[in-house]
Amino acid sequence: MQQLKSGELRFAAEDPDAPENFPRNMFIWRSNLLGSSGKGHEYMLKYLLGTRHGIQGKDLGDFGGQKPEEVKWHDEAPEGKLDLLVTLDFRMSTTCLYSDIVLPTATWYEKDDLNTSDMHPFIHPLTAATDPAWESRSDWDIYKGIAKAFSKVCVGHLGEETDLVTLPMQHDSPGELAQTGGQWTGRRASASRSPARPCRR
Repeated sequence: MQQLKSGELRFAAEDPDAPENFPRNMFIWRSNLLGSSGKGHEYMLKYLLGTRHGIQGKDLGDFGGQKPEEVKWHDEAPEGKLDLLVTLDFRMSTTCLYSDIVLPTATWYEKDDLNTSDMHPFIHPLTAATDPAWESRSDWDIYKGIAKAFSKVCVGHLGEETDLVTLPMQHDSPGELAQTGGQWTGRRASASRSPARPCRR
């Protein structure tokens, strides 16, 4: 707790451009993150992948714009934070085109599955009508295979890790509603808090 109060221990989100906070490996499951879902295609190409891009505007620091206070500012933003991009999809989306590895999953009619989204109030139960084509497999079988392979090669590499778990304020809870003006008061307001005496909610 003392490290949190002093600022010696910080969240990765407070300095996303520090090399130790880079998202080195990214697995994308049936999402066109780089094409439409991410809302910032050119910026992802430059800063996440480090590849050719079409950004024409200048960085915030180049024209004296207002800089963030809670997030550490770097005059030179690093490019190409990812080392590995793996996508699991049955379509050759924009994200697949930029991926290092594309894992072909079975389509809707080639697997037993449940399908829904945050835009629909119903669930689609799917029953396989035919076997997966070529080398494609169901999502479950692909991730099960990845987990099995990782379990073999990670022995002796990961060691022991200690996680510091924080609890976000839940939506429409008293703790969230107490944030004045809809602004997060950040580290300055949390200096007097302790795990034994949590904030009122």
